[in-house]
Amino acid sequence: MAANDTVIKYRALVDQLRQQYMPDVSQLLAFSRGAAYDKWGYTLQEDFVNGWHQTGVAVITIKSTEPGGSARQWLVSGCLDVTRLDVVDKAGQSTLEHTGGINHIVYTVDQDPTTLRWYVTDETFDGAAC
Repeated sequence: MAANDTVIKYRALVDQLRQQYMPDVSQLLAFSRGAAYDKWGYTLQEDFVNGWHQTGVAVITIKSTEPGGSARQWLVSGCLDVTRLDVVDKAGQSTLEHTGGINHIVYTVDQDPTTLRWYVTDETFDGAAC
């Protein structure tokens, strides 16, 4: 399913960009729009200003895909495992206040009516168990 593929590619790109010293935030536009783009664009810029970068990667396991509020929207639910990543400063010291876990997340994926491409437009950690 295109929505699921978009989520997987989006998460992989976030990891890739977050590992770079000077990420090209515009690359996020290939898979995201709206709140999702704004969130990670801001985070990547903040990491750069602080001299931080990510080590390791997050692993997304998709659990379900359900129709959203329109015919061009899907809600992709999954478990995001961030136990194998860290965000470190220039000296290699962790900047995270707590170690990551496995969190339930819901991605809103919308289809652009002009290009028919799918984009992650929002992501929400809803506190559900994984």
